[in-house]
Amino acid sequence: MSCRSCWILFLGIGAWAQVQVFSEESQWREVARSAQFGEKVYVEGLDLMAGISGLELHRIQVWADGAQIVIHGPQGEVRQPHPNHHYYVGHMNGDLNSQAYLTIREDGRSYGWVAKAGHYWLLNGDQGSLQARLVPQAVAEQDRPFECLSDTLPEDRIEDPTAPDHARAQSVALGGSGSYNVTVAAESDFEYFQKFGNTTDAAAYMADLIGFASGTYADEVDANLLLGDVSLWTSSADPWVQTNELCALFEFGKYWNANNGAISRTTAHFFSGKPTGGGVAWIGVLCQAAFNTDSGGCLSPSSGLYGGGYGFSGDLDANFDINNPTVLWDIVEVSHEIGHNFNSPHTHCYKNLEGNANPIDMCNGSQMGANCYSGATSLPCGTVGGGCGTIMSYCHLLSGGMANISFTFGLGHPFGVAPERVPTRMNAHVISRAGANPGCIPMGCTNPSISQHPANQTKCPTQSVTFMVTASGATGYQWKKGNSNIGGATSSSYTIASVTPGDAGNYSCVVSNGCGSITSNSASLTVNTATSIGSQSGNLDLCPGQTANFSVTASGTSLTYQWRKGGMNIGGATNSTYQIASVTGGDAATYDCVVTGACGSATSAGIVLSVGSTVTINSGPDPLTRCTGTSATFSVSASNATSYQWRKNGVDLAGQTTSTLTLNPVGTGDAANYTCLVGNACGSQLSPSAALTVQTPPNITSDNGNLAACLNDSILFFVNATGTNPTYQWQKNTVDIGGATQATYMINSATLGDQGSYRCQIMGTCGNLTSTARTLTVSNESFQMQENLATTIQGVELLVLDANVVCGGPQLQIQWSNLTAGTVFPLNQNPVTLGDFLMEPTLFEVWADNGFSQLTDQVFVLAADNPLFYDLDGDGCNDFDDFLLLVTQWRASGAAFDANGDNQVDVRDFLYINTTLGCP
Repeated sequence: MSCRSCWILFLGIGAWAQVQVFSEESQWREVARSAQFGEKVYVEGLDLMAGISGLELHRIQVWADGAQIVIHGPQGEVRQPHPNHHYYVGHMNGDLNSQAYLTIREDGRSYGWVAKAGHYWLLNGDQGSLQARLVPQAVAEQDRPFECLSDTLPEDRIEDPTAPDHARAQSVALGGSGSYNVTVAAESDFEYFQKFGNTTDAAAYMADLIGFASGTYADEVDANLLLGDVSLWTSSADPWVQTNELCALFEFGKYWNANNGAISRTTAHFFSGKPTGGGVAWIGVLCQAAFNTDSGGCLSPSSGLYGGGYGFSGDLDANFDINNPTVLWDIVEVSHEIGHNFNSPHTHCYKNLEGNANPIDMCNGSQMGANCYSGATSLPCGTVGGGCGTIMSYCHLLSGGMANISFTFGLGHPFGVAPERVPTRMNAHVISRAGANPGCIPMGCTNPSISQHPANQTKCPTQSVTFMVTASGATGYQWKKGNSNIGGATSSSYTIASVTPGDAGNYSCVVSNGCGSITSNSASLTVNTATSIGSQSGNLDLCPGQTANFSVTASGTSLTYQWRKGGMNIGGATNSTYQIASVTGGDAATYDCVVTGACGSATSAGIVLSVGSTVTINSGPDPLTRCTGTSATFSVSASNATSYQWRKNGVDLAGQTTSTLTLNPVGTGDAANYTCLVGNACGSQLSPSAALTVQTPPNITSDNGNLAACLNDSILFFVNATGTNPTYQWQKNTVDIGGATQATYMINSATLGDQGSYRCQIMGTCGNLTSTARTLTVSNESFQMQENLATTIQGVELLVLDANVVCGGPQLQIQWSNLTAGTVFPLNQNPVTLGDFLMEPTLFEVWADNGFSQLTDQVFVLAADNPLFYDLDGDGCNDFDDFLLLVTQWRASGAAFDANGDNQVDVRDFLYINTTLGCP
C-alpha cells in the first residue's frame, strides 16, 4: 500500500492542537522541522491498517552533542560535524503496541518505518513525493537468517586496570522519553561505505538504525540511544581483514582498545558490509573498560585486550529500497546486538533468569549454555508470521522470517513465558552501570510538560482578559502574539487590562527549562466590536401601492435587529432591513430600529413615512378627422392632477403640458395617435389614445404632356395625383368622355378624328382639381419600315445595315442586334457598318419604338461556310489577281475556278476572294 496524497500535520504537546493541511510535502517538512525536542507531531494521510492512517510521533535527539564523522581516506583523516537531520519516534495513532520512526534529512529526503505485530511498512520519499508501503509477507519471510554468536563468547573477563572506562560526561538526549542516556560510538569498514558510495548517506543510515532503536529502548528499557563519533573508511586500505563475525569482534576490540580509548561512549558498535552472516556482541558491557580474552585463534597473539563494550553487526545491506526492504533485517540485527551489550542473552536462554525457570520461547534448541533451551523448536504463538517473537529472540530463523518478529523487547508482549524479563534485565543493567559510573550513563533531562493550555477568549473593548498556562518542570515562560514575543510577558499568565481591537490575534506561551522548551496550543483572542449604527435610510414620501424600504447599517458582534413603528415593536421585523410591499395611508408613521449586540445596543434615528394620493382621468381625449390647413384640438379632464404631458405616438411633445393640445394648421405629418400622461407626486396615468386622421386635397404630380402620334398608334393619357378619396373624369375639348373615369385614358388605334385637347377633372374629400389640357396631334401616315431586304449576301465589302422608318416622330428609338451571335448594337445606331467580314450565315434584327407603337424586322446575311480564302492563280497569294481571273470564268463550269465546289462559277465564289488582304 502506498500514499502519495497530502499529509496532515498536527503539532502539539499532550493534546492535539493546531491542525495544518499541506498539499506540498515541502510545506509539511518545514513545519515538522520546526518542532522542538519532545514536541509531538501528528501525521495523517498514510494508508496503513484498517481504521489507522496516521502516526503519533515526537522529535528526539539522535546525534550526541559534539559527535563527529571521522573519514579515513587516501588523503588521511578528515573530521566533519554530524548532519542536521530531524528524527521522530512514536507509534500508530491510538496503538501503543506499534513502533514508528521518521527522519527528514537536510536535502528533503524522508525515510522511516512502522512496525506492528510482524507487519512492517516502509516510509520513503524525496522532495516531491512520499510513499508508505506495506512490506509483503514474502519479503519479510525471505531467507536471510542472521545468527548471533554472543552466547559463544567467554564469560570470564579480566579487566585491564590501566584501560579507560569511558567514564566521561556523555550527552543528555533531548526529546527522548528514557531516564538514562546511552551513547553508541560507531565503526565501519570499506565494504559498508561501498553500499552507499558517499559518506553522507553512510553516516545517515547509521543514525537511522540507532534512531529507530532508540524509541523502543526508551519505552521499554528507559534508556535513550545517542549516536556518538562515527568512523568511515573510504579506501580499501582499512584495518579490517576478518570475515567471521566473532573474529571481527575481537579485531574491533583490539583496534579500539589500542587507538580509540579516548572516544566518549557508553558502548561502541561495528557496522559491517562484509557478508559475515550475522552479528555478535559482548553481553552486559555498558561502560565496560578493555579486558583480556582469548580470541580462539583469530588474532595473534591468541589472548589480549580484545574485549570491552563492543558489538558487531555484519552483512548489513544498507537498503531503504521500498521494493526490497532489507533495512528490516539491518534494524533488527543492530537492535539485537546492542541489546546484548545491555546484558540480555537470547530469549531461549532465559531459563532460571529473572525469577523464572522457563525460557521465554523455544525458537532455538541447539545453543550452548546452561540457561539455554535444548530441544525441538516452535513459535510461542504457533502462528507463522504472527509477530510473536521479539528483538532478542531467534524466532526469525523459523519459517516466517522477520514476520515472526515484533519490534519489542517484551514489555506488554502477549506471547512467550514472561517476556517482560528482557527489558527488566536490561534496565537493571543500565541502573547498575549508571550508579557505578554516572558520567558514562547520565540521567536524562526531562522537558517541561503542559497540563493546561490557554483557552480561546472573546471580549468587548475595554474589558480585561487573562491567558493562563499550567506546566510542570518549567523554569521560564514567554508569551507570544502570533510569532512575536510580548515584552515582559514572562509568567504563567498574561493579562491585558483594557482590550482594544488591535489586541485580537493568537496567543501562545513557550514554556522552558534547562532541557528544552515546548510551546502551548495557540489560543485566540476575539475582540468584539461595540454596537454602533453607521448609516440608515432617510425619510420616505410615497404613494399608495409603492414599496417602502427601511435599512440600517450597524457594526458590532452577534447583532440582532428589531424595527419599531411609533415606538412599538413590529412582529417579525428582525433583520437589518424592513419592507412594506404596498403602502397605504395607514402606514404613515415614524419608524426606527433597535440594534443589539454582544457589546451593547443602539437605536437608529426616526424615519418618517408619508403616504400621498393618486391621480384619476375623468374623460378625453376624442379621435378627430381634419383636412390639411384646418385646426384640431384634443382635451383631457383629470382629478388630483398637477402635471400634463401630451404624446404623439408615445413620444413626448415639447411644451405641450396643459390639459389641451391644439394643432393649427394641421399638416399630413400630424396624423398620429395622441395620448396625455397625467400625473402628480404619487405617480401618473396615461389617457386613452385618440387618433388624428388627416385628409388632403387633390394634387397632380405628373401627366403625359402634349402628344404627336401616327395613324393606328395606341395613345395613353395619364395623370398621377394625390389626395384623399380621389375620383376622375376625362374630357375632350372640355366635354366629358363617357366611361373615362380612371387615372388613365386609352385610345387603342388613333385616327385623325382623335385629334383635340384632353384634360382630367379630379374630385376629393378636401376639394376638386382639373389637370392642364394636353393636345393630341395625329399624322396621316402610319408607323412602318420601308425598303429592307429579307436576305442578302456577304460581299467583298464590309456589310452595312440600314433601317428606313416612316412616321418615327421625336420619340423614335432604333436598335440593331445580332441574333446569331447574341450581341446588341448601341441604341439609335442606324445605319450599322460591321467591323469585320462575316464567317457564317448571320440573322440580324432591328427594333423601332416611336413612343406609341413598336416595330421589328429581320435581315438574313449569307456568308461562306469555309473561312479560308482561295488562291486561283496559284501564286501563293489571295489578292486582286485572283478576282480578275475569276471574272473571266463567269458562268463557266469546272473545278479549276470553282471556289465553293458547286461545279459552277458564280457570285458565290467571289466570297472566297479577299482583295484587301494582299499577299503575306
